[in-house]
Amino acid sequence: SGKIAAFLFGKLSNSTGTLEKLSRGGSFTLSPAAKIALAASYIEKGNLNKAEEVLLSVKRSKDWTYPESLYYLIIINLKKGNRDKAEELMNILSADYTNSLYSQLAQELMR
Repeated sequence: SGKIAAFLFGKLSNSTGTLEKLSRGGSFTLSPAAKIALAASYIEKGNLNKAEEVLLSVKRSKDWTYPESLYYLIIINLKKGNRDKAEELMNILSADYTNSLYSQLAQELMR
């Protein structure tokens, strides 16, 4: 599909414009993934506030990428020096998604 190709292009080329457009779409498959890719792009570019804004729009009840969003929020808070907030997010992630890859990765980050 054209949207999948656009997503891959946006992700590979680090095109925030393409990812922003896809993240606002209603696609259950693409919108959550585009939000995560967009946030990762912002983190890479050092725009932590913008990345955090995108990740806070990810909803547990709606987006299948919720555990991944918590993981990236932990990274952002550690980069900002907000260890208490990172630990709070880690507690949510590890309690709700115990066996998740993101829980395990976040536990390594918190050490």
